[in-house]
Amino acid sequence: PPTARRLPGHVAPAGGSEPLVQADGTAQLPGALTTTTVHELRLDHLDDLKPLGWTVGHLVDFGFGFEPQRLETGVVDGVRTVELQLADGADRISVAETRPESEDVGLTSLREKLAPILDEDLVEHHRVTLGTGEGCDLFVSRAGDRWTAAVETDDAQYVITSNLAESSAEQVADWVMASDRARVQMLPTDPSARDRLARGLDELFRWND
Repeated sequence: PPTARRLPGHVAPAGGSEPLVQADGTAQLPGALTTTTVHELRLDHLDDLKPLGWTVGHLVDFGFGFEPQRLETGVVDGVRTVELQLADGADRISVAETRPESEDVGLTSLREKLAPILDEDLVEHHRVTLGTGEGCDLFVSRAGDRWTAAVETDDAQYVITSNLAESSAEQVADWVMASDRARVQMLPTDPSARDRLARGLDELFRWND
């Protein structure tokens, strides 16, 4: 019978098990509340995500020398996660961005989402303030092979995991949050434009769900 398989190219959250795709095609992306069907998007969709308000669409523009490798998405109860995997040789960064698809849908706290995934015996937890001003929960694997940074804003959540040195964690998280601020400049300012972007988002993801 079909068995679970590993998600290719993924870096599992520090203290968490490797992500698996079940026989029914479901998996739990970082930042998602539970398992759901995960679909791969073409990397050329990154540019399409920019005017739709997704930070991951801007990450490559801000450098770090990492190249996009894989782009995936899944939705649970009206909350969508888009995960971008980047690599530079053996070094990897995973950025999972989670947003509600409508204003009447709320986000479950990252602390509640990560609690059943992260084994506290396997990580050291630090609370830090990023250079961009946001609070960040940093989980560092006691094995020293990876770390995970969890950041929440009023309308989005980010779960960032990398096998880079722990000393780079805050810098990488700052990079993501600086990109979050940059995306705001491309958002519409009037409701009708927001409606058009919502329809554009539906069109972009329609074939995936």
